Amino acid sequence: AQIETMDDRIARLHEIRRQYEAGLPSYLELLPCDGVPLYTEVLLPDSERLRCYLLERGIQARPNYPSLDSAPYLKAVGNFPNSRRFESGLTLPSGPAQTDEVIHRVCEALHAYPR
Repeated sequence: AQIETMDDRIARLHEIRRQYEAGLPSYLELLPCDGVPLYTEVLLPDSERLRCYLLERGIQARPNYPSLDSAPYLKAVGNFPNSRRFESGLTLPSGPAQTDEVIHRVCEALHAYPR
């Protein structure tokens, strides 16, 4: 049953991505996506503060995954600045069920964020 709706869901994900590209404030770095934009990920220095700010407004944003070199089970040795750079970010609401109104409300809250 989900295969039958796949094209519509993928088209919706692309539309959500376009809305974020047009509506995000300039202080956020939108991570590129060359395929199906399953997630809308942004980078900024103090992502936890922004996550809390959004949560206070009823908007859930998920922290980006931790750097793999900091995962204790990998026991990585060395300095990995590129990997660490991606830790400081958030995944914004971006599933195909998100409405245009939700994306607009997220963008408005991001623009109103006191930096």
